[in-house]
Amino acid sequence: MGPFVMLQLLYCSLVHSARLATSSAGNSGLKWVRVSVPQYRIPGESATCYCDYDLGNDTLYAVKWYKEHEEFYRFVPKARPQKTWYKVEGVHVDVSVYGVI
Repeated sequence: MGPFVMLQLLYCSLVHSARLATSSAGNSGLKWVRVSVPQYRIPGESATCYCDYDLGNDTLYAVKWYKEHEEFYRFVPKARPQKTWYKVEGVHVDVSVYGVI
């Protein structure tokens, strides 16, 4: 494949808890999840990954990122600390970047 690395093995897991009561408009539950991961990068080059979602009336429990079944980043809003990252070969999480939840 040359000097490029495929990033397709990165994926996002969104964990939410459904509320039992629905709103008056009937809008409840997870509506959509969109994950954006660049397909190719030169080794050492940065890549920005996104996981956008609409929970409707559900509550976010966690957003987790994995590389080849190994978790490398977790955001749990009710936990302290909220952000946790793990050493995974080939992955560096820059938590100083604005927008990293």
